[in-house]
Amino acid sequence: MSVNQEDKLIKMLNMEMQLVDVSMDGFKTSLLKCRKIGIREKYTFEETESFDALTSKFARLSDIVFQKIFKTIILLLREDIPAFIDRINFLCKLNIIKDADKAKEIRDLRNSIVHEYFPESYTKLYAKVLELSQDLIEIIQNIKEFSKNKAWLKN
Repeated sequence: MSVNQEDKLIKMLNMEMQLVDVSMDGFKTSLLKCRKIGIREKYTFEETESFDALTSKFARLSDIVFQKIFKTIILLLREDIPAFIDRINFLCKLNIIKDADKAKEIRDLRNSIVHEYFPESYTKLYAKVLELSQDLIEIIQNIKEFSKNKAWLKN
């Protein structure tokens, strides 16, 4: 990889991390609101809107991390790891991901959020988002720490 290509990837990583930072603010606000609401059998319209916003933000944030940032980091490390499972295992070795099973659950939950059409399944989705949100936040913190140690992040 040329110096120019590496510089472009570092710039891309910084842009992706800025997107994460902007997304994280809204995500954490929604998370706090939904934790206060809690998991129950039935929700008011407003409570459903709050959880819908949280699940959407969870899916978007996990997409940025899993589909963009992880790929950029792997390219910066000059690795060729196209399979999702192999990427997760590689990132575990780097201590960016602490628990491969949790990372897989986050990815599966994102897919469920995007493809769930039955309202009776929403309560299970809401509970799972509340359960896995801290794991997603931890992964993001680990990415920042790893990237700063590599001198890739500007801030």
